[in-house]
Amino acid sequence: MITFQIRRRVLGSFISAVVGLATLVVTWFAVAIPPRENPGVLIWVAGIGGIFVFGTWLVLLLPLYLLVPATSILWRWPVMTICGALAGAGIWLSLAALNSGLHDSETPVTTLVAAITGAATCLFGALTTRFFRNDRNG
Repeated sequence: MITFQIRRRVLGSFISAVVGLATLVVTWFAVAIPPRENPGVLIWVAGIGGIFVFGTWLVLLLPLYLLVPATSILWRWPVMTICGALAGAGIWLSLAALNSGLHDSETPVTTLVAAITGAATCLFGALTTRFFRNDRNG
């Protein structure tokens, strides 16, 4: 029975990451003009974004889903959404700082996209935690 619960939690966290990646691509399309001119850019955004989203999933989201009890205040959707937005923006800004600012003129837009991606990922995880974590012990 315990393996079913763990698989269900892993599935829930993975779907949260997929929702985050979809949000990234849709948000990028909505706020950036070049993808409308060249749809191939969205494939590039999905590929590069997938590295960040699924990397974050493995390092942060999966351990959270497996270890933090469902009764924790962290799973309340407003708290989780704010944490996700801050984490998304923080990860992106850290990368930009390490990479000499990446493209300084695009940093506000890309930071916004990262924050929205993190917020959507964590919001989905918080809203579905009772479904994917319906065990009695939290």
